[in-house]
Amino acid sequence: SGSRACHAWRGVGILPRLPGAYIASIRLGPRFISQQQSDNNKKTTTIKPIKTSNVNVPPVSVREGHHDVLPLVPSAARRARTVNMHSTRHTDEYAWLQNPEDTGTQQYLHDEDMYRSALLASLSPVRHSLFKDMTRATSDQLLSLPEQYGGWLYYVRRPANANFPVYCRRKVGETNEQEEIMIDQNTEGSDFPYIAVETLKVSPNQSLLAYTRDTTGTELHHLVIRTLNNYIPSPGDAGALLARPGTILEIIPNVMSHEWAGDNKTVFYTTRDTLGRPYRVMRHVIGQPHDEDEIVFQENDDKMFLDITRTKDEKFILMTSSSKTKTEVRTLPIEENPTMKPKMFLPRQDMFEYFVEHNGDKFFIVTNQDAENYKIV
Repeated sequence: SGSRACHAWRGVGILPRLPGAYIASIRLGPRFISQQQSDNNKKTTTIKPIKTSNVNVPPVSVREGHHDVLPLVPSAARRARTVNMHSTRHTDEYAWLQNPEDTGTQQYLHDEDMYRSALLASLSPVRHSLFKDMTRATSDQLLSLPEQYGGWLYYVRRPANANFPVYCRRKVGETNEQEEIMIDQNTEGSDFPYIAVETLKVSPNQSLLAYTRDTTGTELHHLVIRTLNNYIPSPGDAGALLARPGTILEIIPNVMSHEWAGDNKTVFYTTRDTLGRPYRVMRHVIGQPHDEDEIVFQENDDKMFLDITRTKDEKFILMTSSSKTKTEVRTLPIEENPTMKPKMFLPRQDMFEYFVEHNGDKFFIVTNQDAENYKIV
């Protein structure tokens, strides 16, 4: 669902060599055990792996003759917390680590990071060598194939030496030099410790862009609405709609999916409940406070997830409630009044799944009804 351009290099290797006096001072955490071995008359401590939490830590060695000393293996404090769940009493001594705002959690993560850096310091030349080999094998600038929408070609490119992609468009028949940069994720991400730009949707008149953005790494997205270079306010527009091209108009929190209505001013979007399940479709009009947005539909079955899309011919908005075994779709004509109530397509039934598309004057349905491997109706 969109592009994620954040990767981390990880590896394992030989520990820095330590003088014999220091070997005994190394504090081994619960993931390791040690055993003295003899190798060419040199004292060697081999830290053998044991399997914990489905993670098998490879063995590494510590030899005499080097004066770098590893930091202590981080050890999280135990803070017992007992809860009753499903008629079972459970004690979790590490539940406090779930709170990212806890100073103890932050310090523990910092200590783990410092330990990792020291443990893998000897691998730095290998990492740089691998990175150079990989970058030599790829193009300095990656460019996606353009996709035409109306009179515009939309595409994504990644400039040389850039960490994140740039989302662009140009008019059909124009050259790349005449492109418009809709979002430069490298520039937009400079104000945040983390950024991931997800689903991008252009308004029907292609003058407004709505996209979801995660700036915390928690996959909690905000919906951002901004003007594009061809944006011109319409007669009677007021407030935010009087903005200049390239301006952010709205930022709406806790958004999963979204679609434009046909009036170029209304956006439908889904929000998540306290468990992270998308369960509501909201209707937002640009220029109005988002806390006044109206609920269009709410999915009360906590086994069903709610998504909003549009048909490929851009005639209908689809509000789809789905689980592993059943589906229910509601439709809303895009060109009609966006305040209309969506119409149920087919009611949900156990073990009945269906997916809807539209073309011309007909709906096309892919369903498992009387067809184990699905059929088209």
